[in-house]
Amino acid sequence: MGWVSLPVVTPKKDQSQIRLDVDMRVANQAIPCRHTQQHPTIADVVNELSGSAVFSHLDMSKGYHQLELKESSRNATNFSTHIGLYRYKRLNYGTRSAAEIFQETIREELTRGLKGVFNISDDTIVHGRDEKEHDSNLEALLKKSREKNVTFNKGKCEFNKERVVYYGLMFSKKGVSLDPCKMVTDHKPLESVFNKPTHETSIRVQRIVNRMLDYDFVEYRSGKESTSDYTSRYPMPHQTCTKPELKTIKEVKQYVNHVRTNNTPNAVTKEQVQKAIDEDPTLLALKGCIHQGWINAKAENLQAYKHVFSELAVVDVIVVRGDRIVAPETLRQRMVEIAHEGHQGQVRTKQLLRAHVWFPGMDSLRDKSVSTCVYCQSNTPDVHREPLKMTELPEGPWRKVSVDFCGPLANGDLALMFHCQYSRYSVVEFVGSTSEKATIPVYRRVFDTYELPEVDKSDSSSPFNSHKFQEYAREEGLKHRKVTLDGRKPTAM
Repeated sequence: MGWVSLPVVTPKKDQSQIRLDVDMRVANQAIPCRHTQQHPTIADVVNELSGSAVFSHLDMSKGYHQLELKESSRNATNFSTHIGLYRYKRLNYGTRSAAEIFQETIREELTRGLKGVFNISDDTIVHGRDEKEHDSNLEALLKKSREKNVTFNKGKCEFNKERVVYYGLMFSKKGVSLDPCKMVTDHKPLESVFNKPTHETSIRVQRIVNRMLDYDFVEYRSGKESTSDYTSRYPMPHQTCTKPELKTIKEVKQYVNHVRTNNTPNAVTKEQVQKAIDEDPTLLALKGCIHQGWINAKAENLQAYKHVFSELAVVDVIVVRGDRIVAPETLRQRMVEIAHEGHQGQVRTKQLLRAHVWFPGMDSLRDKSVSTCVYCQSNTPDVHREPLKMTELPEGPWRKVSVDFCGPLANGDLALMFHCQYSRYSVVEFVGSTSEKATIPVYRRVFDTYELPEVDKSDSSSPFNSHKFQEYAREEGLKHRKVTLDGRKPTAM
């Protein structure tokens, strides 16, 4: 049995599809880097396409999955799902040496010996000095692809183009130029992203990380080393300040120092947490249970921790749940106040709290603190719901009738109630379902008995929206009004 990795599911542009990747970072540590095949460089690309005027860009379908893995190598790709363990039978993205293996195999089996054909990974370029030469090269590639059972993604392929963008460069008969859509910048955040667990990163970042698992290192190059950054760092010529300007600069510095001194958040320190835990009898008892490996189910003060006991641990005398601190009771209110110091509302306060701490009743304490915050109340618009308008009394009985379903009842039936808004008299009929087949006969029977009303009001449930019911209303001359569709509240019926 090999290593079991975690899956990473990211959505595609087409919302009906998903992309399933595997986080191979830990498994890659046990996979030797046996291939040292050098990838083509930009210089190789420029040299290959120099002098060509017609281009085609072909994208291989499924990429790495076109290569089958040996039986002995498949266990390294094991990954867990909600329905059991699975493994790859074909080369997958993220495996160490996958890029080198794929590049070498495609070059040896597909592109070697073909004129005007060049590939980097699953992107293949066919080129020629004129259309005839290009078509001949393309035909040779497609013929060999058919022999080797290599498939291409037709939707992503481009044929017979006068210019093509390939790995950040634009090639045409005029030569090579930079892709106008490409931008390069520094990438310091990538260092921390690659060291974060998968569950702590967003879906967008997870997608980037999985695409870059072929690389063994991430190098950060400071912005000050960039040639284009010179103009923003070079100091301006010194200018003599006038007295009013010097006074303004001094005032600004004083204000900055005041803000830094008085408005810096007072974080809870590790020593304060340790001291508060030592004075909290509940957490002391909980620490004893964690060391023993079982929790006392009869202890009333530990009941709130039973459902998360398997996630609890003790690190440096501090009780933690996963990577979050279990807050002692004396510090909980203070932690909520620190999280809400920016007065950013319920949701953001909850996110800040859940990222760092946990304790029983955290959500209710947060809601109470935020809802009673004076600063938030003074800056939140006081919005009142519009009061319900009383329904005008009809001129006589059975002029306006409200209809609604009630149930299901104990026997599975539903009660269809007709309520006169003038006399408050109600007629109740029992039906087996809310379909128009069951509803329309009841309508006929009730209105034949009590006469047809001027207006019949209901909600927008399925029988009243059906085509057959609308036909029935037209035939009978019934004015049917759906309350929830004309801007009124259903409670006003």
